[in-house]
Amino acid sequence: MTVYISPPFGNYIKLEGCTSIEGTFTWQRRKGLVIQTLKTLRKIDGGWVNAIGFRNKGMSNITKWNKKSVYSIAALDGNWKPFYDHIPSDTKLEINLGCPNVSSYTMSNSDVKLFCSKFSELSVKVNPHTKDKEFMNLFDCGVRTFHLSNTIPSERGGISGDQLREQNLKQVEMFSSLNLPKHDINLIVGGGIYKPEHVRQYRSVGATKSFSLSTVWFTPWRVKEIIKEVKKT
Repeated sequence: MTVYISPPFGNYIKLEGCTSIEGTFTWQRRKGLVIQTLKTLRKIDGGWVNAIGFRNKGMSNITKWNKKSVYSIAALDGNWKPFYDHIPSDTKLEINLGCPNVSSYTMSNSDVKLFCSKFSELSVKVNPHTKDKEFMNLFDCGVRTFHLSNTIPSERGGISGDQLREQNLKQVEMFSSLNLPKHDINLIVGGGIYKPEHVRQYRSVGATKSFSLSTVWFTPWRVKEIIKEVKKT
């Protein structure tokens, strides 16, 4: 049973027994993290909304790798080759394909296959409205670890919390019904996990092994009991 610490919290929080996801990294640096956070991060009923949009130091500036962390990446211009050439093959990698706070970007099937052939520990993070045929296509390209999910798009930014959990419960149930070899699949499930009950809700619709925590880190005193619930066998 694995607990992942999602970005941006995974950049700062390293906790024994958990795996931090750092990023999300674009190829070049994107300035304005503090300003964009102050401008757009807001508490809403049952969750949070933000429009931070991948403010980061740039993958091109990373030369030392933390082998315990996962590195989340996104090619906003659709050019994935610099990432492929730069990142060592033994790096744990997550391809972020679903952030609502940046302009639309894609990844071709050939690029997905290429990354799957190089990186043995690779996951793909999807948006909360991903269709069954999209999951099947990613599986056919070689993806075996899926991360549900990015935030819900809105005019104010990406919505997390209760709304996201309600949507992702439907997504997990749909994913679990797909004709995929479950022994060969790792599904990382997150979105609105604020207490142990929410882990049990996800389990009731098919989540089994891996869970990701994000905005619950704004209330860190809640985390211990959630991790305890995740680690139950």
